[in-house]
Amino acid sequence: MLDKPILKLENINLKIENFALSDINLDLFRGEIHVVMGENRSGKSLLMQIISGVLSPDSGRLFWNGKELKYGEYSSHIKNDITYVRQDSEMLTNLTVSENLFFNNLPYKNKILKSIDYDRLNYMCQELLNELNLPISINDKVSSLGLAQRQICEFLRAYVSKAKIVILDEPFAALTQSERDLLCRIVKGIRERGAGIFYITHSLEDVFLLGDRITIIKDGRIIDTRKVSDCT
Repeated sequence: MLDKPILKLENINLKIENFALSDINLDLFRGEIHVVMGENRSGKSLLMQIISGVLSPDSGRLFWNGKELKYGEYSSHIKNDITYVRQDSEMLTNLTVSENLFFNNLPYKNKILKSIDYDRLNYMCQELLNELNLPISINDKVSSLGLAQRQICEFLRAYVSKAKIVILDEPFAALTQSERDLLCRIVKGIRERGAGIFYITHSLEDVFLLGDRITIIKDGRIIDTRKVSDCT
């Protein structure tokens, strides 16, 4: 990790209906998996919506690579730099695996006519699947895939993206051990390419398997942040 965090939140506050995030201080470094844990309705997802630019806080300060950005500035600045992988799949089910994975970076034979170079697209996708030794066909329609395969595709989209921050929300829920092992490899691959990861989970096993630091949130407040290596 570098000395300067890619993202830093200082004294962030947000009140929505009968719930509030209060005095949130949190940061993330490149090449780090920062686990965020808390009970349901503790404020984890609300906090991630602020980080991903969906919601603006009522007060507080946001820093990107050491530079403070105002809320409107921040949401437009990080539009292509943060990928949020939610529990509910956002894949385009009528398209193939290869079309989904490279949807934001499709190779074209002719950029003006937007004619896709499918030979190049399929080659890039097959190279990726071979690199990670993943049991998926590049030509499968996403609508034909099971839950685990769709999650693998979601993670792969984050892997091939140029996102500097990836948010993973309960990524291993309802998966078998072998499926979890597959996704673990992809998560580590995302970290190895230099992205910072916010990893939301209820699993202590995942904390010690993947986490570099852990933050506990309760009733909209940060309880503590520690290195995982310092935790029992």
